[in-house]
Amino acid sequence: MDPTQVPAEAQLSLVALAILNAIPVATFALWLDYFENRVEENRASRDYEHGPDLQLLNAAGITTALALAIVFFATRPYRVESPLGAVLCFVAAVIVQSVLQARAARRISPVGVGKDPETDRLSKEFSSSLWLASMITGYLTLTAIVALSAASIFHALGAEKGLVALAGGFGALGGILIGLTLVYALAPFTLRRVLPVEGMNPGRLRTMIESAFKKAGMTGPDIYIVKTQEVASHNIMIAGFPGGRGVFKPAVFVFEGMVKPRTPGQDTFTDAELNAMIFHEVSHARLNHLRKRLMRTCMLLPLSVLLGGALWALAATQLPAGTAELVQLILTVAVIAAPFASVNGMIRKQEIEADLNAVIEYGADAAAMISALERLDELNGRNPGVAHGAHPSTRERIAELRTLIAPTPIRMQPPAPDQDSDQGDKAA
Repeated sequence: MDPTQVPAEAQLSLVALAILNAIPVATFALWLDYFENRVEENRASRDYEHGPDLQLLNAAGITTALALAIVFFATRPYRVESPLGAVLCFVAAVIVQSVLQARAARRISPVGVGKDPETDRLSKEFSSSLWLASMITGYLTLTAIVALSAASIFHALGAEKGLVALAGGFGALGGILIGLTLVYALAPFTLRRVLPVEGMNPGRLRTMIESAFKKAGMTGPDIYIVKTQEVASHNIMIAGFPGGRGVFKPAVFVFEGMVKPRTPGQDTFTDAELNAMIFHEVSHARLNHLRKRLMRTCMLLPLSVLLGGALWALAATQLPAGTAELVQLILTVAVIAAPFASVNGMIRKQEIEADLNAVIEYGADAAAMISALERLDELNGRNPGVAHGAHPSTRERIAELRTLIAPTPIRMQPPAPDQDSDQGDKAA
């Protein structure tokens, strides 16, 4: 079809759709410029050798991806007029955002996983971008398939138009929950694709990890070393549901900086500190923390959607046209954000619970746990008084751990004998 024959309304729709997708990406790019400049200033002024925590960058990337998803779902008229153009605009925006984030992550905290830094950089950026775009596209595709299937079934049964639309909405919600479950379950596989990992060789640390899971009565997970030769990342984490098999089998990831000092003379973590952190991760698995997070999300998200949908419809009927659209946009964001905000609060409590369980249930050294947390903050360049991501602040965690450390008993010295009385007794 000759582009000149495309109706003016359709051309305007595509331009508007492209602009709507470009706004979050442009905002993200501007923020990245400020963020990277701030990082460089911190390094120059404070000798920030280990670089900043990347969680702020990841949070900004997730927020941008969420904004793009909201734009995609909230622009139904545009998608109806130009379905292919809408999908292409969305995918292009996701790819651009992914490349920007990968490059920023590389500048802030470069990961050395190959002999040729330039080749590795390009390969890593392309791989990360492709993987992120594939995940988001697959998630949206799954949601669309479930929604369309539900609507088609009700349509085939001769249901009214409103009921067909309602079925499609619940189908979309079901697709979101199914996709979320897969994201949680496939986390070990996903991390192996995103991070530069290799299987941990037999040795003291691997034996410690396997023994810890055996003590907890659990099947040992896959164990990987995250190769971080140039990045200051120090962490031990577990992913996946206990009992999973194949690509769903849980895995423990140990960042190389935990066992290999980056600078000569740098102190390594003691066995007691490593043991405490290992049992912290074992506690997450034994207490089913990941499954509880998923269950809360699956319960809260439908309730949030139902309440938000009712308010969304109320705004459409009771508010003026311009105000209604604004309120509906805010409600759309709130419907998605509220459940995850609740889950973040749950995660903070779970982190403290895992600390305490590691000490009480498995005999980890509370003092060693405290020193490990303090050293992690120092190595990762974090403020111990500030919560990072969904984790509570280190000071809050240490305060809870100190309640488990028995106070040192005060030994009372026996009173000195009364010399005068002693002499008097002798005289008598």
